[in-house]
Amino acid sequence: MLLLPGTGLLLGLNAATAASLDEAWRVRDDRHTRRVSSVNPDPNSNYDFIGLKAGEKATICDVEGPGTITHLWFTYRVRDDVNANRNVVLRMWWDDEETPSVECPIGDFFAVGNGAYSDVDSEPVQVAADGRALNCYWPMPFGKRARIEVENQGPGFVDSFYYYVDYEELKEAPKPLATFHCQYRQEYPVVDGRDYVFAEIEGKGQYVGTVLSWWAIEDGWPGEGDDRFYIDGEKTASIQGTGTEDYFSSSWGFRVVHRGDYGVSIWDGADEGCRATAYRWHLKDPVRFRKSLRATIEHRGWAIRNGKWDGHCHRDDRFSSAAFWYQTEPHVPFAALPPAAERMPYKEHAIELEADLGAVESGGIERKPEAQKGGGWSGGAQLFFPAQSQEEAWLRVPFEVPEAGRYVTVLLATASYDYGIWDIVLDGKKLIEARDMYAPDTHPEEVRLGGMELAGGKHVLEVRTVGKNPASQGSGVYVGLDAVLLRR
Repeated sequence: MLLLPGTGLLLGLNAATAASLDEAWRVRDDRHTRRVSSVNPDPNSNYDFIGLKAGEKATICDVEGPGTITHLWFTYRVRDDVNANRNVVLRMWWDDEETPSVECPIGDFFAVGNGAYSDVDSEPVQVAADGRALNCYWPMPFGKRARIEVENQGPGFVDSFYYYVDYEELKEAPKPLATFHCQYRQEYPVVDGRDYVFAEIEGKGQYVGTVLSWWAIEDGWPGEGDDRFYIDGEKTASIQGTGTEDYFSSSWGFRVVHRGDYGVSIWDGADEGCRATAYRWHLKDPVRFRKSLRATIEHRGWAIRNGKWDGHCHRDDRFSSAAFWYQTEPHVPFAALPPAAERMPYKEHAIELEADLGAVESGGIERKPEAQKGGGWSGGAQLFFPAQSQEEAWLRVPFEVPEAGRYVTVLLATASYDYGIWDIVLDGKKLIEARDMYAPDTHPEEVRLGGMELAGGKHVLEVRTVGKNPASQGSGVYVGLDAVLLRR
């Protein structure tokens, strides 16, 4: 472990990672490498995972110190819960403390918010396999004991949770010891007249990272908020920024990008119902504090109201965040984590399109649409349409809207190696033109149809083939439709 010169505090990842290659050749007698994992003790079994029923907890690491956790790796699969990244919760305790130093939905901890899935390529957090392979390299020192727990607070069954916890046994812990912390927060909607708060910390330490997610409640641009850091009880923040994307080391809006110290993992756009997640690691510029720290950001932006632009105004967007820091213990106990049912920024009604095959109409194929099971689809299946023609194939699927109102409508579809290019039509109106659903691997995709007023009762979703991607295999015009998601 590296220490802050003149303070005795554990240094954040900035110098630790810079030193990692310099240390690669050094053989040391004062450290022993260890791992806790989900490996099955039976050498003849390949069931190297645990399961978590709805509401079930599991302790995945409980080791004695002193030591330092150097790497976490998780992957998991969930049945019947498309928002599992927000519903599975990660907790960590150091040295028999009563309240956890880490309590955060697993997706937000790995820099992907709002229950979404995405790859991330940054210094302390790296996510691969379309958002399914979760790696963390934040160093996590402890003195007497380290305990890590996962809890499934969602409605589905986590039928396979795999994990590694790599750590080093040390002869003695750094003195004074500063431990790793991460806290999740949310405001739905953000409150007019006050800044959104990332963290309010008491003690001595340094702030090392922020993950901010939002769900846009109206068209425009939500990101004109200035970041502010109040150090050791300041009335006026000594660190102030100039805009949301500026704090996250971007400029002139957001686009998906990944760098060692910053990035944007989710960017749907700036229209109503769009999601965003940005992350900023203070690896080379930690915010140091001796007594306390209050980290906040404004929630102002631009909005299109009554057909006109309204500039630098308050917006009722939905904000959620994860804050990361090191501090000497004890820490102030966190506020209660919001219940899983309240952590998504919208109420969502899912309509499974494969549920009533008898009501589906199709043309231009020899085989009829079918319910294809597996694949991690919501409801356990998707509506699979094995079209053969690039010119004649079409599919109409009726569905029921339970209550009239304004919805952000999303089509949960599938991209794959033999899928085609399709127009998407709702109630006779073309909403998406020539959407290419080809991908070299099979994975789910959210196709945003936009915010709209929908009457209660029957509606018809239609897809029409318009061609194929040159790389698509076979007929190249297959399509897979999982569900219509109504968010309000």
